[in-house]
Amino acid sequence: MIEKIFIVPHTHTDLGYTADVSTVLARQCGILSSVLDLCAEGTDPWDGDSYRWTIESAVILRHWWETASDGDRERAVALLRSGRWQLAGFETQLLTELPGPEELKASVSWACRMGREYGFPIRGLILDDIGGYARGLPSAVSPEGIEYLVAGIGGYRVFLPTAGLPPLFTWEAPDGARILIWQLGVSEELDPRIWESLPAQYGFGNSYVIFPVRDIFSDQERDDDPEKLKFKVNTMDEAYRRLERDLASRGYPYRYLMLQAAGDNRGLDLEMPRWVDLWNENIDRPKICIATADEFFDAMFAEYGKDGFPVLKGDIHDPWNDHSTTNPKAFGEYRSNNRTIHLLKAVGKGDSAIEERLCAALRWQLWFSDHTFGLSMWDGDHCIALDESAPSDPKMQKWVDSWKDKTSYPRRAAKILREAEAVLRSGQEAMVFVPSRQPTSVISCLPPGSRPDRQDAAAVQDGPDCTWVQWNDLSISRPGRLVATAPATGSVAPEGVPTTLDSNSWQVQFDPDTGRLIEAASRRTSRNILGDGPEAHLGDVLVFDVDDMDERKVFGAMLHRATLTCQPVEWSGCKTTAEGELVREIERLGVIRCPQGDQKLQQRWRLYRGSDVLEIDTLWEKLPRVRREACYFALPLRFENPDVLIDQGLTTAHVGQDELLGCFRDQYSVQQWVAVKDASGGLLISPLEAGMVEVDEIRFQEFRREPIRPQTGSLFFLLSNNCWPTNCPRWQPGPLRFRFRLKLLSADVSIEDLSLRGSGLALGALVTGCRGDSMAW
Repeated sequence: MIEKIFIVPHTHTDLGYTADVSTVLARQCGILSSVLDLCAEGTDPWDGDSYRWTIESAVILRHWWETASDGDRERAVALLRSGRWQLAGFETQLLTELPGPEELKASVSWACRMGREYGFPIRGLILDDIGGYARGLPSAVSPEGIEYLVAGIGGYRVFLPTAGLPPLFTWEAPDGARILIWQLGVSEELDPRIWESLPAQYGFGNSYVIFPVRDIFSDQERDDDPEKLKFKVNTMDEAYRRLERDLASRGYPYRYLMLQAAGDNRGLDLEMPRWVDLWNENIDRPKICIATADEFFDAMFAEYGKDGFPVLKGDIHDPWNDHSTTNPKAFGEYRSNNRTIHLLKAVGKGDSAIEERLCAALRWQLWFSDHTFGLSMWDGDHCIALDESAPSDPKMQKWVDSWKDKTSYPRRAAKILREAEAVLRSGQEAMVFVPSRQPTSVISCLPPGSRPDRQDAAAVQDGPDCTWVQWNDLSISRPGRLVATAPATGSVAPEGVPTTLDSNSWQVQFDPDTGRLIEAASRRTSRNILGDGPEAHLGDVLVFDVDDMDERKVFGAMLHRATLTCQPVEWSGCKTTAEGELVREIERLGVIRCPQGDQKLQQRWRLYRGSDVLEIDTLWEKLPRVRREACYFALPLRFENPDVLIDQGLTTAHVGQDELLGCFRDQYSVQQWVAVKDASGGLLISPLEAGMVEVDEIRFQEFRREPIRPQTGSLFFLLSNNCWPTNCPRWQPGPLRFRFRLKLLSADVSIEDLSLRGSGLALGALVTGCRGDSMAW
């Protein structure tokens, strides 16, 4: 029986959804100043110390701190030390499955540094709305003293991953690091089609308690509150009793309950103490109090002990991460920055000049991975009609401009990282590092004429516009060295020569007239690994069309299974454009027929001879589309009953092992690599620009208890996803580049070996000291 409810008031930091970023920051700082004034001695209208406030995202305190007076800063620090204010650790409300290890660590660094400097604790994280939970998250944040995460799940499909999970459980990462997770989830007995009408968990305190009391006793109608329940209540505790019955049916075991009272950039409810008093005067049980999240967890620890909660391992994936990488070009830059940061952190060895620049670059990276990821095109009456390919209302231009600004964040980070790379340079000599402490082979594309040091074991090939160098057994502690020399003449094969890529392990053949793939075979097992087929042709694009979507019911319409239509690429032929001992390249051209005009595809297949790495590099000249669409690039893999392994968020998750109930198993956020294998062999796939991977089918709404065991191993790489209107404007044209690398494996490859190979394949090299940009492949 629930005896006490801790109501935790705060405001959700929704950067760019309800307003542009600068407006949101200004509003949030104004709210924080108002809270500070309410807590000032002699002006607090609330009784004693009953008032509490939690700062959900440290970016708000950080932004406010920059312009606050010394007196206001002192008052804020006093409140934080006393516990009447709480600062949560995350700087923004990020999608934790997107950042690399260094970004995850940096996501709490500013708050934790402030806590240490000014003497107040940073014990918890709050992740509201659309989250995603990388399996390595405890490993990244627990060393800073962070004990728990409040998962304030949003409405709609974000409830899915936690349905059926305990409300409070210890989540253990593969390395043994732990944090405690609080979440209320949703009953699996509810029809998923009505989940869109449920309020977000971070507004439960308002929806189920505060607003019903207010509506009973207030003369003012407030039907426009986004956190209001969709049904009317006749008694002040009717809505809460529904929640209580649902929790009881799911076996909620505790005497205490925490409910967040927040909304998107929502200000203070100055009358909240009145509603709390009225509840406690009229309702015998449960009693409610205003609290911080720290106070709720302290009460739970005192009652049940810190070890009194179930321990779970595995992957908690938020399916809406699938909508987070709508611009492969920007996301590719973001991923490249991930890799460069990881390497510079290791190579720099704490150098202050490098660390300063890494800190600045990491902030732009964190802003890019924030969960909102763009601006809403559904702002009141300013909706863009489905048949428009560009905004016509001038009022919409601010959304377009702000979205473009958001996609510029990775470029800003990359510029800073290039400055950090320059710190490592020394004269004309160049150094090549791989971000692995284990020796691994690496191939790099370098400025023309680059030559390895004579003492290095390396192979060289000069191409028409670059030099390819392959080193053996490089690592962070053992860099390769380059000396710039005059470029040698590269050999370029004439057009029309046999369209075949060949090595000791691969044989890839194309029809020279049509460009159709004939085979991509493994010489180890005498079988095709890739190939065109009736289900998915290599290079085809699957389009999710929503012609019949009611734009006013966008989320509801998307709850139904998507209609997938295959748009075959019309390949027009292929030619060999480069040839040599180290690398051979085939180019094929194709077109996708669309009502808005032909969309061209240019695809290059490169075979890295020494390392048996096959790269598929595709450039898609995307035209504006009338409809929103989700386009996926098909990669059919011919395996029988394969295992699928994936590297996600610092660690490796093995499908079918250590899984939490309630996970999506058909969608993944790819951190570095995915591997598919069966009894005869395997393939390691490292996507670089493509943000997501789908296995076998694309599902937007399905709850599964059993992991997917694909029969064919077909993969679909995300090219462009415009179906979530808060993300990418569907009028976005321009070149979208996406690459992935394939490496053949033996059937008995271990996870440890995969981790080593996958890191080397995905992270590649960082070159410092050469003219031109470094190439992290």
